[in-house]
Amino acid sequence: MALSQTKPSQTLRHLLSSLRTNQNCSPSECLEDCVCDACPPCNTCDQLLGGCHAADLLTDLTFTPSIPAVITREQPIGHYVLARADIPGGLFEVCVRPTLPDGLIFFLDNSTWNYVLTGTPKSLVPRTEYIAIVKGGANYLGKIEFGFTVGFGCAPPTSTTEVPLVSETPLPSISDVVTSTPNYVY
Repeated sequence: MALSQTKPSQTLRHLLSSLRTNQNCSPSECLEDCVCDACPPCNTCDQLLGGCHAADLLTDLTFTPSIPAVITREQPIGHYVLARADIPGGLFEVCVRPTLPDGLIFFLDNSTWNYVLTGTPKSLVPRTEYIAIVKGGANYLGKIEFGFTVGFGCAPPTSTTEVPLVSETPLPSISDVVTSTPNYVY
């Protein structure tokens, strides 16, 4: 009689979950209560960043170009492509902790299926270490650690024109300035 008291959707969910063990699944097949099971992409960012599937995280992700140690506040940072080293594309969600500084985002490049870090940081941020876990097709989970500081930047010179000297007259030599020993009266 326990079966008749269970909602049909709960029974179906349990049945589907047990059938999926050791099979690949896509995010569209994930069940609401999927936690640390045989379907890594079913886990939320909080679950993955909290340690679910930690042993399954591959470290084959890279940024191209490499992220500099210091990026400049209020200056666009360009595009840093986050991709798998051996198999390009196929990524569909990125989880980052702690939260990126205001103005910086990861966006999915739909033409390559890689994530891109870009934007313009809005405030100063001391050196911060980030961890990103990326979900991909065929139960892929990748991890990369990176860090940077958002600091003040110095604008490059706008001109290469030399600054003129205040005076064209050469400075006197030290021997011209010191001509004799002073005479002291006692």
